[in-house]
Amino acid sequence: MFVEEKNRLHRFCLEDRCKGIVTGICKVVSFDDEEAVILLDGEELIIKGQNLQLTSLVVDKGEIEFSGRVQSFMYRTKKTKQFGIFSRGAK
Repeated sequence: MFVEEKNRLHRFCLEDRCKGIVTGICKVVSFDDEEAVILLDGEELIIKGQNLQLTSLVVDKGEIEFSGRVQSFMYRTKKTKQFGIFSRGAK
């Protein structure tokens, strides 16, 4: 489990929809080959795709790297349970 910090900044970088990195993570809630749920400061980042694999986990930095085919990602706030969706249809 990661140490939670108030107002922790995060970064989500996706390369060619098949390789990504997320920093500023408080906790990885779940991660399987079709969906990853990552807790950030006050919200969740949900990544959906195919063949998702966790390739690196750096607990003390709050950072993960992953690979696989990303189909969509969205942010869900914990307070309002509303979704902010950024997705692109699968090809």
